[in-house]
Formats: sequence, C-alpha cells, structure tokens
Amino acid sequence: MSAIIFLQVACYLSLLAFLVALVARAVKYATMPVHLRWELYPVAHESARPYGGSYLEELDWWSKARRKSHVGELKFMAGELLLFKQYYRLNKPYWYAVYPFHMGIFCLLAGLPCFLLVH
Repeated sequence: MSAIIFLQVACYLSLLAFLVALVARAVKYATMPVHLRWELYPVAHESARPYGGSYLEELDWWSKARRKSHVGELKFMAGELLLFKQYYRLNKPYWYAVYPFHMGIFCLLAGLPCFLLVH
C-alpha cells in the first residue's frame, strides 16, 4: 500500500471512530436520569441579594415582579472573565497556573486582528 492510500484509510477510520464516540456520548446523555433543578449561586442578574440568593427563595415568588440587574451581571462576568475570581478564592495554587495561561490566550486573540490587518 502506498503512503497516500494508507493516509486516506487512516483518515476515514479516525472519522468513523469520532462518529461512533459521538453517537455513544449522545446515547449516554439521552439515557441519563433528569437531575433536580439546583440554582447556581451566585445568581449574577438578581438584584438586592448580596449573598447570591435567588428570587425562588422568597415566599409567593410567582406573584411578585422579578427585578434583574444587568449591570450586576456584567460586573460579575467581567470579574470572572478577566480575573478568574472563583478560581482564586477556591483554589489559589490552581489559579497561579490557570490565570497566566488564559491571559496569554486572550493576548494572542486580541493581537490576531492586528496581525491579520498588517499581513
């Protein structure tokens, strides 16, 4: 067999393996039991909840108007995306490895348009 034919067969076999794994994963997810609904805290768009609670904790929550704070959500997301606050708070040794790596990726992505415009 020549090298080209071997490469073609290897590509088709890897594609077939990928599709089989993809279908197996989809079947696994489809047959898993439905979990309980748990709120993820802190809920960033909930206003007037400094501890990070949810509107579902109030009595008669269905009869009250919901108050959302998109500014609070943006502040929370900016802190997470730029500073990785939860990593720092929960696992500082891991943060020291994760933060410079992600900042390097962000710098590369920010510089990519400049590089493409120049070349």
